[in-house]
Amino acid sequence: MKAMIIKEFRELARDRRTLVLLVALPILLLTIFGYAANFTVEASPALVVGPAALDIAAELDDNPIAADQLRLEVSSDDPSDEEILHILRSGEHPTVIRAISSDRSQPLTARTRVWTDGSKLFSAQAANATWMRVLSEDIRTRVEDLRADLSSAHDAAQRASTGLSDAAQALDLLSWRASALRETADAALNGSADPTALRDAAAELSDALATIGDPALSLPSPPDPPDASALDLSALDADSVVTIAFNPDLKTSWVMIPGLIGLILTFIGTIVTAIGLVREREAGTLEQLAVMPLSPASIILGKVVPYFLIALLDAGLITALGTRLFRVPFTGSIWAFALLSLVFVFVVLGLGILVSSASRTTGQAIQMSIMVMIPQTILSGFIFPLENMPMSVRWIGYCLPLTWFYKAANTIFLTGASFEQILVPLAVLTCFAAAVFGTATARMAVSLRHGGAMR
Repeated sequence: MKAMIIKEFRELARDRRTLVLLVALPILLLTIFGYAANFTVEASPALVVGPAALDIAAELDDNPIAADQLRLEVSSDDPSDEEILHILRSGEHPTVIRAISSDRSQPLTARTRVWTDGSKLFSAQAANATWMRVLSEDIRTRVEDLRADLSSAHDAAQRASTGLSDAAQALDLLSWRASALRETADAALNGSADPTALRDAAAELSDALATIGDPALSLPSPPDPPDASALDLSALDADSVVTIAFNPDLKTSWVMIPGLIGLILTFIGTIVTAIGLVREREAGTLEQLAVMPLSPASIILGKVVPYFLIALLDAGLITALGTRLFRVPFTGSIWAFALLSLVFVFVVLGLGILVSSASRTTGQAIQMSIMVMIPQTILSGFIFPLENMPMSVRWIGYCLPLTWFYKAANTIFLTGASFEQILVPLAVLTCFAAAVFGTATARMAVSLRHGGAMR
């Protein structure tokens, strides 16, 4: 048994590819994916537009929540709703804040309106939550000011109540003096009262009248009621202050299906193609093909075309099922998506041929295909937001074909992007297709010229 254990360790030491998979790859994947696996959007870029853009941007810079969670850009343009949707569709700014008024006496809810791109799920969720917190902070500040105004109004009301009490006492005294004077006058008329008493009663009534005329007893004016518009909590209704475009309910399936289509095509094009070609080598039929009167390019095309057609059929099938089962809207051009899928299938087929040309056995082909698949799953941006990853990891995502396919497919599905708006991802994928498919074909051609053996 000891000898068997030693033998197995020696075989692992000789098989460097397996040794890398067992030791180096887990460390590498943990390091890269540990930084990439982040759902939290730390700071959302936002464009502030409208006639009061500068004032609103300055006010938001003073707001601690907005200053921490939003990266603001300012434009003095006042775009229409349709033009704002065009800005979102272009992908340059996932959030647009329209500044309507700079009158700070009004709540922020009455002076702004926010649009955000729902096709960028995590960014839209973060922007929506951040803006609601900003509005809540604005209303909280106004409620504190209202509380201070209410306290001042309460003090003024108390002073008014004291003045009214003093005035009431003075009126009671005046009434009593007037009654006394009347009684004294009646008695004087009847001859039963001393004229001096009548004069004294008149003097006391005059004093009471003087007291009523004292400015200190003037009736206070009631305090003005404070502005209570900040207490209108209905203004915090998200639907009334934030417009989520392209994915109003922020459904996860709507942004996942385009990425899953690309992932499935990557699986078919890479793993299945690589395994199929490696099995030809294992069965010895690749050597038989190498001696046939066919050029290497013809042999490669003959092997790849069936996988290419199957991949295109699967692309149409899973697209139809995804839109039907999950009710994902398809608002763009079907021809733009067909062209995108066609180019992407060329890329993944090239990856499959490249993997097969570097593999001796089916097991090696599967191992290498997994090494190709995992980074594209994690770093392409359809699971974890690409913009949240540190630049040291993000650049890897930009070097992966699935990243560009997802970027273009997502905009075609949800935002209705045209050919011009997916031109950059399409150009990048075309370069990928030329480089990867060309390299894979050249390697396979060299192998065929040497009887199907690996070089």
